[in-house]
Amino acid sequence: MMNRTPAATLLARLGRAIALRPQPPRSRTASKRPFAPAPFTPERLEDRVVLAADLNLTEINTLNTVVIPGNEFSGEYVIMNDGDEASTTFRVEFRLSRNTTYGDADDILLGFRDISAPIAPGGQAAIDQDFDLPRNVFTGNYFMAALVDSLGQIAEPNENNNLRFTTIAQIIIVSASGQTDIDLEAVGVAATTGSYNAGQSFPGVATYRNTGTAPSGAFVTIWFLSTDQIYGNADDIELAVATSSAGLPGEASFDDSFSLQIPINTPSGSYFFGVFVDARFDINEPLAEEDNIDFSATPAVTVVGVPMIPDLQVSGVVTQTATYLPGDEITFTATIRNAGNADTGQFEVTYSLTTDTQMGNQDDVVLVFKAVLASIGPGATFTDTRTITIPTNAAAEDYFLGVQLDPDDEIDEGAGEQNNEGFTATRLVTIEEPPPPVPTIEVFGGGGLDRMLTHSTKARRADGTGFGPVEKDNGSKDITYKITNAGTEPLLITAIEPRGQVPADYEVIVLPNDEIPAGESTTFRVRFVPSEFGTRRANIAIFTNDPSRPRFTMRVAGRGVPPDSAADIDVRGNNNSISDGDRKARSNTHTKYGDQTIGETFERIYTIRNEGQSTLTLLSDPVSIGGQDPSQFNIIAQPATLILEPGQSTTFTVQFAPTETGKQKADVTILSDDLDEDVFSFRIVGTGSPA
Repeated sequence: MMNRTPAATLLARLGRAIALRPQPPRSRTASKRPFAPAPFTPERLEDRVVLAADLNLTEINTLNTVVIPGNEFSGEYVIMNDGDEASTTFRVEFRLSRNTTYGDADDILLGFRDISAPIAPGGQAAIDQDFDLPRNVFTGNYFMAALVDSLGQIAEPNENNNLRFTTIAQIIIVSASGQTDIDLEAVGVAATTGSYNAGQSFPGVATYRNTGTAPSGAFVTIWFLSTDQIYGNADDIELAVATSSAGLPGEASFDDSFSLQIPINTPSGSYFFGVFVDARFDINEPLAEEDNIDFSATPAVTVVGVPMIPDLQVSGVVTQTATYLPGDEITFTATIRNAGNADTGQFEVTYSLTTDTQMGNQDDVVLVFKAVLASIGPGATFTDTRTITIPTNAAAEDYFLGVQLDPDDEIDEGAGEQNNEGFTATRLVTIEEPPPPVPTIEVFGGGGLDRMLTHSTKARRADGTGFGPVEKDNGSKDITYKITNAGTEPLLITAIEPRGQVPADYEVIVLPNDEIPAGESTTFRVRFVPSEFGTRRANIAIFTNDPSRPRFTMRVAGRGVPPDSAADIDVRGNNNSISDGDRKARSNTHTKYGDQTIGETFERIYTIRNEGQSTLTLLSDPVSIGGQDPSQFNIIAQPATLILEPGQSTTFTVQFAPTETGKQKADVTILSDDLDEDVFSFRIVGTGSPA
């Protein structure tokens, strides 16, 4: 049997059109950030720093979207490594899906690709992949999906960013021109002849047939009443709408029997009973669409007036599938309809969790007892949503959620008293035994000590774990953090100390309390004093009696910088500053040279300026070319001045002289006595074009 749900009246549809919007191409330029950890030799196992790759599938872009089964289509994928260690070999799995649930029955497996080239920390890989669409795929709209590291070959700190779907179902699969192997029909429609009150139900039957050889796939059916055997006129009365998710196999038929309710506002008169199969035109039927509608041979349903009484009905009960502890909050919704022709007046409603779909038994966990709801008018629907705390004495069990309307039968509903209860279709709610009381550590940072820090998360300025620039030798910075015991037993802090790459640059100068009662907090303070220039990383290890997190690692980072009085090199292109170590060529800094014909040359002038307060000295012939394609570039003018007083500048000139076609990359290096940028480098890129 098909699952039917009421729906709004369907407008007549005579055709379909699919609007396709091409997707703009996406950049696949790799962006990498420097990663140069200081050497460190652990003395004990717990002193070791855990480095790990973290693969993140950031983009999916389909290159063609309308595909015929058996033909080829393509996709582009971008994979980032957000971790702090290069990746090893991993597999990418590709699928099509009708929905955004990966791994359910509707998925179409397209294939795999093994990636053996490592992705550096902060780096990315762009993948182009061609697919052959299987010939037995149903027509329809599909999401493209990919799962990175599908075999679980890499242990990652975050396994939740390996899966991505396209934002819309943009792969549209259509039948080949002239394909005639699906023809869905509605035949043999009939209803039990009789007179019925508006609001009553009548029995009916219908036969659906697939005269083609291929499976139909899912389709939508509408049942309706009509005075003239013409669908789409104003006289039509819609009874129900349902989706057959399984569809019909080729050359198969299905006999359907059902009971359909006549809407309370249906005018009196005689009606043909009609069925419209594939009413949303989801199935491509090249042979014919006109045989999808059928009617009873004669007017079968006579509608007469009804007594003026209300009829409360439970149309649906909804809550999410979830596991709870006693005392947790649960949110649920009941849809309540008045199928009668008179106001209900105020009425009561009871909600319970039940193991057996029977309200009022000893197994019930009552959530709401006889709450009063306002009157509902004839034919009207009310949605009641509530968030309730589960009683603390609720037994550990799997439960249905049930609702009971007018539990004391105070409203006269005539013959409509039997539909006042409703339940979820399955046991969606699981209540577990509460865990034993334990201490639970929570660490907070940020300016207001209101940003919760997670174990071993990267240092960030906003969280207070990024100390920022601090002057080497004469500078220091202190930051305060908070530890809260979110558990139910006292939290004991047995040790707190710097560990990791450069622990000597960090010191816990104010210790937290040794014991923190449940629900209370303490603070501690860390001081950063850089001993070298550049980024200085470490871990603040907090050892407690929290059984789930006996060692909480707070990753911290700061940067040692020269004093303001020192020399400070600034390199500019097109009057815009270039960052030291910038690995991406940019038009606004003139590091991107564009296309140049082989045999011709193109030059760029760059400026070196001393932004500091002391003399900056450049080494003899300070500028050099290295990197991937150094022979394609030349230094044709070294700086004329090697000693720059504060505010003074000089220039040098780089020539792009390609001898090969394609993209050419090189690195410019400048040597000086700048304290922390004595080897200043940046990437330049040009493209050689045929003569």
